[in-house]
Amino acid sequence: MATNLVSLVMNFLTPDMIGRIASALGLDRNDTSTAVNAGVPALLAALVGATTKPGGPQKIADAAKQEMGTLDKFASILGSAGASSVTDRGSNILTSLLGDRDQTALANSIGKYSGLGAAGDSVLGMLAPLVMGAIGQQQGSRGLDASSITNLLTSQKDNIAAAIPSGFGRLLGGTG
Repeated sequence: MATNLVSLVMNFLTPDMIGRIASALGLDRNDTSTAVNAGVPALLAALVGATTKPGGPQKIADAAKQEMGTLDKFASILGSAGASSVTDRGSNILTSLLGDRDQTALANSIGKYSGLGAAGDSVLGMLAPLVMGAIGQQQGSRGLDASSITNLLTSQKDNIAAAIPSGFGRLLGGTG
């Protein structure tokens, strides 16, 4: 059976883990939960789009390789002073994969939908290493190359569409 990346990431993001993210970022837990529930499928959708850009699949494969093991160590990173470095690393990953315009539009959509405003960027930056780590986990366990990662991501379209919260999809119009 094919892996459902949305479920894989969301199963990792337990209420306790979302609370830790909110605490690390100094945000409201409920708003952070709303941002996470919208952000994970939106980020995966953006990565599907990035596979169509020149060099996109290889960039995704490289980023996923760099984040292998992130899921295993994420909780300990949040407990340390490393939360801002995770957010910065995630933002850098997204800038590389999506470009500034699409990353900003995606972060603004998440911030508007969740009520976090500009902090949507921090949540998105925090989610990026997790999502890339989940892809990396699949890459490592299956030996995926750039082409296989493209196939994995494009096979997720139905799962991603089903996971986009009601009312959030209309905010994604300008995100590419």
